[in-house]
Amino acid sequence: MLTLLLLTAGASAQTRVCVTFNAAYGDNGSGTQGSGDYWTSNAVRPMPGARVWLYDLTWAQWSVGAYAEHTGSDTGCADLTTLPGHSYQIYVLSESQLAYGNKVRVLDPASVSNGHYESSGSPFWTYAGTRAHGTTTTVLIPSTLPNLLQGAMTWAILRRNAGIGSSTFRAFTTACPLVGGSCYKANFDALFTDSTSKFVFAHELGHQIGAMRNAANGSPQSTASNYEAPTAVCGPVAGHVMDTKEYQSAAANEGFAHYYAAVSWNLTNQTDCRFGYYKPVDFNHDGTSDPGSNLNCEGGPALTTPPGGSPPAPVAAGDYLADQCATPYGNRGTEYDWLRFWWDIDTDGGLSTTDIADIWDLADPYAWRPTDSGTAPLPRLEIQQAFTDAGFQQAWTSWAPYNGVDQ
Repeated sequence: MLTLLLLTAGASAQTRVCVTFNAAYGDNGSGTQGSGDYWTSNAVRPMPGARVWLYDLTWAQWSVGAYAEHTGSDTGCADLTTLPGHSYQIYVLSESQLAYGNKVRVLDPASVSNGHYESSGSPFWTYAGTRAHGTTTTVLIPSTLPNLLQGAMTWAILRRNAGIGSSTFRAFTTACPLVGGSCYKANFDALFTDSTSKFVFAHELGHQIGAMRNAANGSPQSTASNYEAPTAVCGPVAGHVMDTKEYQSAAANEGFAHYYAAVSWNLTNQTDCRFGYYKPVDFNHDGTSDPGSNLNCEGGPALTTPPGGSPPAPVAAGDYLADQCATPYGNRGTEYDWLRFWWDIDTDGGLSTTDIADIWDLADPYAWRPTDSGTAPLPRLEIQQAFTDAGFQQAWTSWAPYNGVDQ
């Protein structure tokens, strides 16, 4: 009679597997500010909640029940019940189970057919060696894109789940369909990226969290309609950048995602905020590109001194729109101002990320007016009302004018 091996979480430790990965992100150590406060250098770190599957070499079969097994959500270690005298191959899947019933699934784009990314998809598998029963072993999986993405997403969600529970965060390791780059697509309920930047990962995860909290069932507002026509300054650009003057529907959406990236990788009890921005930008419009990796989301950005020139005048710590951009300002904003607004609301106003996500949900961004046309609600008015409805009107009054998001 064939006896099947059952693996159970929290069983007495007979074979322990601890999963680690090399957190070698592309924006680690970027400039003097860009890498944030967490994971600022390439180092071996635990993979929180990673899923482990064992193959029994003695019986030449997969260990029954292992696919449903998860490691400890903080340590990356799993205690697995195995059989004396047996040896096992260890495989780590690009999936994690975290606190509050949340899961992360990093999926292989090749596992779906004809671009049907709304289907379940399959995780990546990493072979992590062979071990005998009764051993404790730490396995190191490589810094491949799936593992980097899984590590960043699990870290961010463990730090700031934004009030989300019993949900699955899906991601595909490929560029955004049709447009390239990184993005979150609500119609697929998944984020897409081919980047290695931990700030990019957390930014797109911020879009995903915003959509999940707002129960968005369709695509977000078309980004093509969200950017104002070129002006003398704060434009034009191909797409959107931190300093471009945009319709509020775009600026607030991007600023919310920037904020989530900022709180994912920065301590909030300090006086600084270090953001590894991933696009070139000229904050003071002097014709010299400024290093996005030195972006400060607590105050003004670092600026580059032109060759042979004098040090530039600083950019204002708040209300970039009025400080640097041309009129009109009505129903306009910048991503930079909204990033600093949400950051100030958190660190100075005392609101948590869950409070901010509650406000985001009340403001119902998927119903906003995308431009100046139409009769849908204006973003600024909806957000202001949401602060009032959530009992945080004073926070809006204190920080919206200062950061220039009250237009």
